Amino acid sequence: MVKGTSIKQGLLLTVILVTGLAVALSSTINLLIQSRNYEASLIERAEANIEILTVTVAQALSENNSALADNILSGLQQTNFITHAHLYRYVSTTDRIDFFTSYNRSDLPPLPNRANNIEDYTQATTASGSIEIARPIYNPDHQLLGYMYIRASLSELNNYIWKASTYAFASFALSLLIAGILSNVLRRYLMRPLIEVNEVARQINQTRNYDLRLPPAELLEIDHFSASMNKVLDKLQLLMRKARESDLEHHNVVEDLESKIQQRTSALRTANQELVDTLEQLHSTQNKRLETERLAAMSNMVAGIAHEINTPVGLSVTAASLIEDKLEELQGQLEEGNKEKLNAIYAEFVNNINIVQRNLKRAGELIGSFRSLAFEHAKEEPSVIYLEQFGNIMVDRLSPLLKNPEKCKIELSTDDSIIKIRRHPLEGILTELLENAIYHGFKNKDHGIIDLRLHVKEGKLLIQCHDNGVGMSEEIQKRIFEPFMTSSRSSGHPGLGMHLVYNLVTQLLKGKISCTSVADQGTKFDIEIPVQVEE
Repeated sequence: MVKGTSIKQGLLLTVILVTGLAVALSSTINLLIQSRNYEASLIERAEANIEILTVTVAQALSENNSALADNILSGLQQTNFITHAHLYRYVSTTDRIDFFTSYNRSDLPPLPNRANNIEDYTQATTASGSIEIARPIYNPDHQLLGYMYIRASLSELNNYIWKASTYAFASFALSLLIAGILSNVLRRYLMRPLIEVNEVARQINQTRNYDLRLPPAELLEIDHFSASMNKVLDKLQLLMRKARESDLEHHNVVEDLESKIQQRTSALRTANQELVDTLEQLHSTQNKRLETERLAAMSNMVAGIAHEINTPVGLSVTAASLIEDKLEELQGQLEEGNKEKLNAIYAEFVNNINIVQRNLKRAGELIGSFRSLAFEHAKEEPSVIYLEQFGNIMVDRLSPLLKNPEKCKIELSTDDSIIKIRRHPLEGILTELLENAIYHGFKNKDHGIIDLRLHVKEGKLLIQCHDNGVGMSEEIQKRIFEPFMTSSRSSGHPGLGMHLVYNLVTQLLKGKISCTSVADQGTKFDIEIPVQVEE
């Protein structure tokens, strides 16, 4: 059973997740912006305080009056914002900056002397939860009197951030709660039509009642889905009705065919009992082949066999029937003693006998071709083959089939490998490839080359058979390995050669085969067969 997340769970999680992310992101951005603004305002406040202090303590520095300076700085006790303040005096004679006086908030320890690096604080800096800033102090003549340094607390900013974070978290939780409630309401609104549609679909599936139809829905997408499914159900009912009609028609055709087959079988038994036995043997051989080859297109093979056998057998039955008629006529003429009629009947009698013999011979040849598909050498043990010698033997054996050896040639390319393989299936493959090129590739063509290559690579025997003949059409190329597929049926070729090659390569020798062909440019077969290479 397939497990997954339901629509209602997905919808609830999606709404809550999107809402939570949106609220969290907006709250975080807003908190960062507000914190930066608040920090900037505190810096401005510290700068304003130090500007006021530099003016008020200038007289104390110029008069070197530390008591006045302490009195002024003591006024900082009224605020918690400024935690420390240092006043430094510039000594022009030594060009030094000396500590003059300071203020420290009562609950905090004093700060170290900043005289050596006072100029580093002329720009406000924030560190360790505080703001540090220093300003030079000048007299009316714009002469340096000293420096004013203050340290301000950022506790207000920290309190603000804490409160803002608390409010943001509360807003986030409230948003999630509202989103959950709204998504639940939305889920009910969306799921109701889905549940109705699903219930009807479940009834159709369980009861197989295809007259039911999915109900219309308020939501446009679900309504379109219901309409589409209803159309599918309409087509399904139509197909089922046509299937029932087809089954009935098929049943009638089968009964009719069975009746005709019985009549034909009776006639064939009367005409030739030996042919019936041969057909029964062929039928048995076909059943065994069906079990081993597992062909996907076996129905076409059966139809082809019936067609090929039916032609010579039908002609034989017809000729036998004519012989029977002529025998009756011959008997009548014998009683009348008409010599001319007797000679004519005798000639027709001989002609019909020749017809019977030719067609029975043709049927025997076809049966022999069918028997070749039964893998007669399936139990043959692998034998050692010298590849170069074997290739030369095959070329010498089939070269006499060439119409014009001077213009049509078989060119062999092979290596000196020694392999172990079943010899007879390999001979059958090469024989059918070369015969196919000779009879079909050079049909209506008196010159050309058949390039046969036999090589061993990485434990595989590679066979390439390439001719520059007439080639094949795309339709024939697609069906080249089907049984009874031939372009020369009128010349007596049943179309089993390439089918036999395909079975020998893929079924018996566990290899692979492919075919490429272009009209008027030739045909090429590529075969790979796993072999045992001898050292």
